[in-house]
Amino acid sequence: MSTKKYVELSSESSMSEKFETSVLLKFIKPFDGSRDKLCSFINNCDNAFKLASQSQKPLLLNYILCQLENKAETAASIKDFDSWEQLSQFLQSQFGERKHYAHLLLDLQESQQLPNESVSQYSLRVESSLYKLLTEISLSNKKKVKLSGKISAMAELALHCFIMGLTPKISNFVRMKNPQSPNEATN
Repeated sequence: MSTKKYVELSSESSMSEKFETSVLLKFIKPFDGSRDKLCSFINNCDNAFKLASQSQKPLLLNYILCQLENKAETAASIKDFDSWEQLSQFLQSQFGERKHYAHLLLDLQESQQLPNESVSQYSLRVESSLYKLLTEISLSNKKKVKLSGKISAMAELALHCFIMGLTPKISNFVRMKNPQSPNEATN
């Protein structure tokens, strides 16, 4: 009869802190330094660290360092990291969006449908701007409590910018449909 070994913590600990290291390692996928994968990589690592015991955290940090590939591995190899917080900030500064979210917001607000651009292409461009903006807000926001409100506000703003950026005839038609997202407006 085999028994699985779990990390046992003091009685004040919550049940969520009893996880096998192998389970925590499954959260962490390879990261190659691409900007579009940074947010999910950092969120997955954050989640693993939240569930880890103090004794598991050094192992997780070393495992994360081993999961860095290509540009990310090269950039991180020149520094020593004592904590996940240090590594996370380093990765965000190296591979995160270079524009401040206020600038990304301005880009979104100024978007207009181009004369030779289809509504679908314009929708994809607006959604891409929204994705960049939400990624930057997620990475720069330390208070997770406010994050869902900011995300909702930005999604609503993106829809408004999308509708107002359409050519007038199409804009009027889309407003009558009362869509909830740019993607819904194009369907």
